[in-house]
Amino acid sequence: MDPSRIGPFALEERLPGAESTFRAVHVAKRKTVALKVFPLALGVNPAAAAEYIDECERLNRLRHPRIARSFGGGIVDQFAYLASEIVTGESLAESLRQGSLPWQTAVTYAKEIASALVVAHEQGIFHELLIPEKIMIDEHGLPRILDFRIQRHLGSTFVTRKPRTAESASGLAPEFSPGSTLATPKVDLYALGVLMFRMLTSHLPCPGRSVEELLEAHRQQNPPRVATLVFDCPIWLDAVIAQLLQKNPLTRTHSAAALVMALEETERRVAEGISVTEQMTRGISAVRLQAQRSDAQRLLGHVAEERDLEEEKKPPLLERAWFLATCLAVVLCVGSVGIYFAARPLNADQMMDRAAQLLASEDRDSGQRAKTDYLLPLLERYPDSHHAAAARQQIDKIDMDLAENRLRLKIKFGREPQTEVERLYIDAWNCEQFGDRITALEKYQGIVDLMEGDSDARVYFNLARRQIARIESDESTIDRSAFLQSRLQTADELMEQGSTLEARKIWSSIVKLYKGNQEMERFVEIAQDRLAGKKDRS
Repeated sequence: MDPSRIGPFALEERLPGAESTFRAVHVAKRKTVALKVFPLALGVNPAAAAEYIDECERLNRLRHPRIARSFGGGIVDQFAYLASEIVTGESLAESLRQGSLPWQTAVTYAKEIASALVVAHEQGIFHELLIPEKIMIDEHGLPRILDFRIQRHLGSTFVTRKPRTAESASGLAPEFSPGSTLATPKVDLYALGVLMFRMLTSHLPCPGRSVEELLEAHRQQNPPRVATLVFDCPIWLDAVIAQLLQKNPLTRTHSAAALVMALEETERRVAEGISVTEQMTRGISAVRLQAQRSDAQRLLGHVAEERDLEEEKKPPLLERAWFLATCLAVVLCVGSVGIYFAARPLNADQMMDRAAQLLASEDRDSGQRAKTDYLLPLLERYPDSHHAAAARQQIDKIDMDLAENRLRLKIKFGREPQTEVERLYIDAWNCEQFGDRITALEKYQGIVDLMEGDSDARVYFNLARRQIARIESDESTIDRSAFLQSRLQTADELMEQGSTLEARKIWSSIVKLYKGNQEMERFVEIAQDRLAGKKDRS
């Protein structure tokens, strides 16, 4: 077997941090995917092979904006493979290496992940390995779940039944044991509780150095309350995490949908300014959530828990043997026709139309999908098409939007720029946000002059040109000296009103943005004097 090929895919490189996942290209469709490859034991029987193909089909039907899409898989020689979408961005593990996250960010991430779990659990699919390495923070600053597998640890010929590393065991629920035969939503909810604990504290709730130590810790150790470790953690959020980390699955949060509601309630309580004392004494109750009785029982009660678990064991109608057997004959009759139409390549007009439909949607991932699925293939297959110029323009716009989102996230979380052109653009953007459009304009123009013709910096060259056009079209641009004088006056007024922090913020911004600028030196000196508590210089 050619080691660079798996079925219809050409392997390019191993993806970072992935032992058996490669960047690969579907040779016929020219589509780049993440390809997970599983070596098989000799003599895999037809029933086991059919089980794997069925798993791939179920994953292919799992669709949610916060789940990396699966494209299906197959078996070739002594290997099984599973293709999925490549998600660009930074893993949650990489983010947590730089420290804990603000509680508001942790809640946002948790709500998005829980919303995805609602859809997966409704289809009887459980992740069972929700660890930071499996969560990618995309260009929009939102989490995407990677590597969904059916029966990851349970009864499948193609998966490991025992966690092989300490990290893979770091979020396993206390009820987990190698060889166990029942997966439930509670396993994923416990893992999400561990994720939330880690996001807020940057530590494990039940630490251990090995797989065995971690499994035992989850069974025996009582984790500390987050509110005792994180000063600004709302009491309501602390209670939500504590319930997710319950040892007994029957007393754990009832469902992913219930978790979404609880997190939304936490945000509402904090927004309303409810005091810590009220939070501690009220608790989460069905009455205070103002839910209907039946909904409240589903949210916080556990009356129907055992019955629900039994129902989860039953396969849905579309997966029952008699139904599949009935459909098989129909599929065989029409399959060849379907394959012909599915495999027939799209022409340039069709590809541009589909890209336009994605770009018109409100899905935050639609731009990247339009680029990878249609615009780039259009330029590759039909470079002389009359759509080529428009496709290039759309790709530039998509790249600019994604780059701008990434930079704003870096600014928001205080991350250092990775390249010089990033630093230059952030400097210009900070000036613009401060209100000094003249200096921003000069800095953007400097990027254009410096980076013209540099293909590696094309996206920032285009971003700078776009910002220049926006600033030049704004007739409200004022004299820079007058602007800084007005900002100093505003700071003085804030100081007189007792808003010391706001005033110092303005003075600090002036020093940071204009120090070294001889033309603006006198304003910098005044700001420095104000910060030092001195009177004006004569």
